[in-house]
Amino acid sequence: LSHGVQFIGLMLMLFISVVTYFTVSGAVRSRMAIHQTELELLHIMGAHDKYIRSQFQKYILLLTGKGIAIGTVVTLIFLGLLYVASTQFPATLPKFTFYPAQLIALPAVVGALVVISIQAARHTVSHVLKEIP
Repeated sequence: LSHGVQFIGLMLMLFISVVTYFTVSGAVRSRMAIHQTELELLHIMGAHDKYIRSQFQKYILLLTGKGIAIGTVVTLIFLGLLYVASTQFPATLPKFTFYPAQLIALPAVVGALVVISIQAARHTVSHVLKEIP
């Protein structure tokens, strides 16, 4: 049963990663569509794709950073409340403890989401810039 739950958790993380990629990609495409004229002007003026890509990556990093920070705080509050509840009501809830691997997993997930977001932005901007004359 525990291996099944671990597998479902892993599949859920994979699903979240894919959804994150497509969400960031859609946000970048939308932002680029809004600023189509400015992007064409930057291209005409000689701005390199690397510069434009870095600007969008900074924008996505700011947005994802806010979302990930809020999600991390909510997760830590929930886990803290769960821990307190398990110690206060041992008859109703099983003992809730943290293992070192679990304490490493949360920052690893946060880092993975940041990397996925930045790579999605990079790939999307590169793809869209190839279409601009």
